[in-house]
Amino acid sequence: MAGQIMAEGKSRKPGLLRRILWWLWVILLMALLALGFVFAAPWKLITLIVIFLAAATILPRSYRKWFWLGVGIVVLATIAWIFLPDDNKGWQPYTFDKELAQLQARYAVPDSENAAIIYNQILADWKQKEANEPNLPKCWFDLVKYGPWSSKDQPEIAAYIQYHRDTIDKLVQASKFERCSFPITADIFLMGEHLEQLTATRRWAYLLEAASNNDIAEGNTNEAIEKYLAAVRMGQNASQQPTAVDVLVGIACEALAMGGINNFVVCGDANEFYLGKLEQVVSGIKHDWNSDLTGFIDSDKLITFDHFFVRKVMFMKYAQGFIVLPGGFGTFDELFEAITLIQTRKIGKFPIILVGKKYWKGLIEWIREVMLEEEHNISPEDLNIFKIVDTSDEAIAVIDKFYSRYLLSPNF
Repeated sequence: MAGQIMAEGKSRKPGLLRRILWWLWVILLMALLALGFVFAAPWKLITLIVIFLAAATILPRSYRKWFWLGVGIVVLATIAWIFLPDDNKGWQPYTFDKELAQLQARYAVPDSENAAIIYNQILADWKQKEANEPNLPKCWFDLVKYGPWSSKDQPEIAAYIQYHRDTIDKLVQASKFERCSFPITADIFLMGEHLEQLTATRRWAYLLEAASNNDIAEGNTNEAIEKYLAAVRMGQNASQQPTAVDVLVGIACEALAMGGINNFVVCGDANEFYLGKLEQVVSGIKHDWNSDLTGFIDSDKLITFDHFFVRKVMFMKYAQGFIVLPGGFGTFDELFEAITLIQTRKIGKFPIILVGKKYWKGLIEWIREVMLEEEHNISPEDLNIFKIVDTSDEAIAVIDKFYSRYLLSPNF
């Protein structure tokens, strides 16, 4: 009797398990159907779910195994059909010859217009010279990438740059070409040569940046601009290639060059002539110039405005001193507005310092001789509102003297 009960229990277990799996399958299909209606799934997908749900619930049990057998056969046949060759040549490894030919035709550039020809020549020469190049300090680029540096302060780096002078000249020559196309290959064994090119491109960008900063310190601004632009153009040429790694290297080269250009524009002698030369190449780069200001201005004090008049109001309200460099009409506008507001006692007095006695000499003489002595439109004490200096040390001395008599504290 006991053996009979155990036998009956064993026979029920598969039925119970099958029933649990059946309910789970039905619940899953109903959930998928509900989600299909909620998220507006394609009607073909909803129809397929309905067919499966009907097969699991409405179709008689004796026919269900044949239904799922048919589904399995259809799935296997579909997989086999997808992977069968399209011709009678049989199974063959897939190649990218057709796609590669299309890419080569799309990116083809005549040799006379192709910067890659020069870059390949530079790479060949670079490999031969690399073994005998001068030793460099550890992390040498960190010593020269942040701004101008003199050969006297870094003689080893200066010797390295001099050793690669012909490489720099050829890179500048390559920058005259706006189009660049390197050979395209799908052979993994030939990609090592291309990776050598990318590694060299990174080192060339460092070389150009370091040489540019050295030229700035040595007073060779024209040569520095050429090298900055050569680094930008090298990045642009790399970005013209069809592979993602080339594009990434190009973006990195452009970013490196833009860092040097930004330092030159903000801190260097970036007059209208030099800015015009820079804009010829960098005008196509979408660069957030405001993000570079955080290297010179505390981020909590960097404020931007949509309207110029609001900027002028805030500028005047919170300024605790004006350092006025030689400029144009906008400079004169803000200078005389500050002088007028202090003269009429609309704002508190703060130091106004004009830098460059030669530049401001004619204006000050006209103010004194015409406005004051001839027309009597201002008072003699109004000339004490501002000071004229020639050096930064003199400007600092004026500010220190002023605030030795007044309390200086943050006013915002």
